[in-house]
Amino acid sequence: MATIGTFPNLLSLPILLVLFEFVAPQPASAQTPSALRQSYERAARYLRNQDLPGAEQEFLKILRQDPKQGTALHQLGLVYFQTGRVRQGIEQMEKAQALNPQDASLNFDLALAYFRTRQFQKSLQTLQSVRTPQARSADYYALLGSNFLQLNDAPKTLENLRRAVAMDPENSGYAYDLGFALNKNGSHADALDFLKRAQMKFPQNGKIALGVGMSWQGLGNCAEAERSFQKALQLEADAAEISLALGELYSSQGQFEKARSALSRALRLEPANGLSHYKQGVNLLKLQLADQAADEFRQALSLDPQLGDAHYQLGKLGAATGRV
Repeated sequence: MATIGTFPNLLSLPILLVLFEFVAPQPASAQTPSALRQSYERAARYLRNQDLPGAEQEFLKILRQDPKQGTALHQLGLVYFQTGRVRQGIEQMEKAQALNPQDASLNFDLALAYFRTRQFQKSLQTLQSVRTPQARSADYYALLGSNFLQLNDAPKTLENLRRAVAMDPENSGYAYDLGFALNKNGSHADALDFLKRAQMKFPQNGKIALGVGMSWQGLGNCAEAERSFQKALQLEADAAEISLALGELYSSQGQFEKARSALSRALRLEPANGLSHYKQGVNLLKLQLADQAADEFRQALSLDPQLGDAHYQLGKLGAATGRV
């Protein structure tokens, strides 16, 4: 059975900044509601114009006047996360959650932030704290299912992803995630059947073609897998996970130089992906390039300290060479 190494759709998506509609705050300071309103409206304009530094300054201005403005904390957290300040982003959203523990939109964004930083148990707990049934959208069930996927609970993964697909059958991302989960569960024939039907609905979607390739690979048909991955690349040349999957396929077939090229492309497209660095390291070991492999394992761990396999490989190299 082939190992499916790439991640589901939600893990690779950027957190989207919500262009919120202003809700009148309940200020705890001497600042007037109209002044707060003006700051929120300016921040919303900055977000619409994708001016994140401008929005950041407006949210900071609001919070200097009233540190308990949950909406400002929430949105500032998203700005921080979107601009690479991940820890600060989560800290701001956690402050907002302490003020508004039942805010469904906030809980979803915080859960997604935890998920993106591989804190799957925290993400799951945050999602499960949402009590209002109407807040449980297709996005909610897709993220819930993706957390269960990472926590290796196959029945709950499939239950929640199927619910997301049923609620929004026009969402190709949910279809990909369900196909991915079926493949990870070893149900490659079911995944292939489902994804080929999805491919008829989304013929120009590279991720669906990627999923079809994973299914073929799981079924041991590497020629069809390669054809599907190449088709996926034609449709979405800038999707790093497609090059990653192709690199893994080549490496599994002993085509290590072709794997090295595909994995390098994945890293050019997404240099902060710890898994890609790890996979490149493993492939470089097969090319007997131990020093370069060690560099890749170190880079993988700097990006994702939870990659235990990278620790293991570095330990093996250290024992063999005494230099790592």
